[in-house]
Amino acid sequence: MPKKPEVQRIAEIADPKKFLSGCGRAVCAAVGGLGNSFDHYVDLANNRKCYVLNGPGSTGAEADQRTYETIPFFASKTERFWLSALIEIEFQNRVSRLTNIGLVLFRGDAGDSRKTPLLRAEWDIPNIIEGAEKHAQPHWHIYQSSIDLEEFNLEDDFGKASFILNGIQNQYDANWNEAKKFHFAMASRWLEASRPSHQETVEIDAIPKWMERCLAYIRDQLKYLYR
Repeated sequence: MPKKPEVQRIAEIADPKKFLSGCGRAVCAAVGGLGNSFDHYVDLANNRKCYVLNGPGSTGAEADQRTYETIPFFASKTERFWLSALIEIEFQNRVSRLTNIGLVLFRGDAGDSRKTPLLRAEWDIPNIIEGAEKHAQPHWHIYQSSIDLEEFNLEDDFGKASFILNGIQNQYDANWNEAKKFHFAMASRWLEASRPSHQETVEIDAIPKWMERCLAYIRDQLKYLYR
């Protein structure tokens, strides 16, 4: 009988409290503020906990029929952006293991409980079985709502007319229903011969620095767009 592939346990955390504290400091460094931390959590299935970033000025937002807690992230003259950060840790037999990191960017007013989800930076860290994991890790996701076509209004000498590009909209949405599942590689090394070159090795001590630099990059891009 063929031997089953061994499950490789990766991303073990020696001190979860210290790890979460380091991630909180990394967010503060990227955002340029104080008081942000991962001291709230939600119990999940399979002995996992989801630690939620919270801090001064936090407010709610919705995406994928789910409510997120967000903190102020970046503000231009016309737009306000918000960050939700989630860290999932699995606790099994006295072993703590990082399973997922999600950084979600929203746009909207503070009083808007929905806000518009724009993109998500994610690092999913399952038990790796050789050949089973094909998505890039870490990776980006783009939310459909961030690029949906909108209704355009035009007012001229003949009065107000409303133009909705129904045909193009329908075709666009049909294509995007699949494309939104695409995992855009974040840290690929396709120039190297190693395989898989699109999956970074998880080093727990380096995760806070990854979060800090990833968030700093997003802020720099927003400054570029809204300069």
